[in-house]
Amino acid sequence: IGSCDVSECGGRLAGIGSCDVSECGGRLAGIGSCDVSECGGRLAGIGSCDVSECGGRLAGIGSCDVSECGGRLAGIGSCDVSECCGRLAGIGSCDVSECGGRLAGIGSCDVSECGGRLAGIGSCDVSECCGRLAGIGSCDVSECGGRLAGIGSCDVSECGGRLAGIGSCDVSECGGRLAGIGSCDVSECCGRLAGIGSCDVSECCGRLAGIGSCDVSECCGRLQGLDHVM
Repeated sequence: IGSCDVSECGGRLAGIGSCDVSECGGRLAGIGSCDVSECGGRLAGIGSCDVSECGGRLAGIGSCDVSECGGRLAGIGSCDVSECCGRLAGIGSCDVSECGGRLAGIGSCDVSECGGRLAGIGSCDVSECCGRLAGIGSCDVSECGGRLAGIGSCDVSECGGRLAGIGSCDVSECGGRLAGIGSCDVSECCGRLAGIGSCDVSECCGRLAGIGSCDVSECCGRLQGLDHVM
């Protein structure tokens, strides 16, 4: 749609050039510019907008002011997020003091407390994280009870969830799934290991899939797509 005025939308809107969306209960994707005051679904690819309340997932937003968000925020260029209870993804720069959900793709931020998933953070200081950490450029993670994915470089002493896509790290204990790890030392793994570049796996009780090269002495589950297994 080139241009339109959408006051109420209960389904998915895609590829809209410009529109005014006051209420949307479904997914909005590829919108050039719009004013979204209330959104109960997923907003994706928005160029610029003012989102005061969002109960669903916001993705690809160029610039916006998000004071309250109860869902997932993704791809935001720059914003001020004081309270977020859902997932935040792709944020360029922001100050996140409290987040109870997942944080993803944040360029730079100060995250003192996070109870959900952190993903794609450029640089930050994460003292406590109880959820999933993914795509972090550089950080010091002393305690993490959830999934760690895509971390560039970090010190992970304890991880009780899934570790995926980690560039380089020291993982002494991992009780969940490890996937896509570039290089690491994994002494104990009770979950699924997938897409690991190179690693030392002494014990694995789950499924190993798509591993480039690794040393698997014990595996109690299904091994699929291994390039090289010793």
